[in-house]
Amino acid sequence: MTLENIQYRNEVDFILRYFIDRSAKLLPILYILDQKENPLKMEIAQKNKIMKIFRTIDFPAYKKNKIPESTILTRIRNCFELITQDISKAEKQKGLIDFLQEYNRIKESWRKVELN
Repeated sequence: MTLENIQYRNEVDFILRYFIDRSAKLLPILYILDQKENPLKMEIAQKNKIMKIFRTIDFPAYKKNKIPESTILTRIRNCFELITQDISKAEKQKGLIDFLQEYNRIKESWRKVELN
């Protein structure tokens, strides 16, 4: 493996971790905003901004590049899709919990790697 390949891989890893961490913050907010019966204009704008972020992500590109955390990316995509669908609150909540459990698992994995 060349130095260039290592640098590229480190950059991809950093960007991926950042996206996963941000998703762990934004998806719960999106879930809460989605549950609002009479949202304020500010809340509607915030919800639309979050939705725009996730709608512009090219998830197939991550899979094509064989990103090792593709399970978490699939859970992010599924969670977003569930939250934005017209389905029961319980189904949306289950999708969010599934993602957050995988996020906690992968964070623990990152922590162990950093300790070594």
